[in-house]
Amino acid sequence: MGGTLAVWLAEHHHDLRGLVVVNPLVVAPGAEFRDAINALVAEGIALAPGIGSDIADPDVVEITYDGTPLEAVLSLFEGADAVAASLGDVTCPILLFSSRQDHVVEPSSGDRLEADVGGPIERVWLERSYHVATLDYDREEIEERTTAFVAAVTAGPR
Repeated sequence: MGGTLAVWLAEHHHDLRGLVVVNPLVVAPGAEFRDAINALVAEGIALAPGIGSDIADPDVVEITYDGTPLEAVLSLFEGADAVAASLGDVTCPILLFSSRQDHVVEPSSGDRLEADVGGPIERVWLERSYHVATLDYDREEIEERTTAFVAAVTAGPR
């Protein structure tokens, strides 16, 4: 969700100097998956088991909610659809981190972002981390590259 919101901000605020995203959702699941969620909601099921701790490092556990609100998931998917439709409006530089193995967001979201944004993008493939890469094996690389990216995009006059 955080990556989707960050890209939305870049689409609507062209004064941003840069954007860093880690495994962002840009391509939401298709109609079949959404229909299944809508069917659960129609049956009165409000929560699905929580998703979290998609982390390769067995010594790290993410603090997560016990459940995922299904109506909020559907809203997120609608938001991702709107974001995907306006990627060309993103003109600031982007640093995109993509995990090769992500059990939450398909790498096709990163592919779409890389293909359709209107500004420069650098994609870094994370070979050792899953979705929650900022807590996973590649966290130091993410921190170092992000720090360097922020220094570069904020240097000099606007």
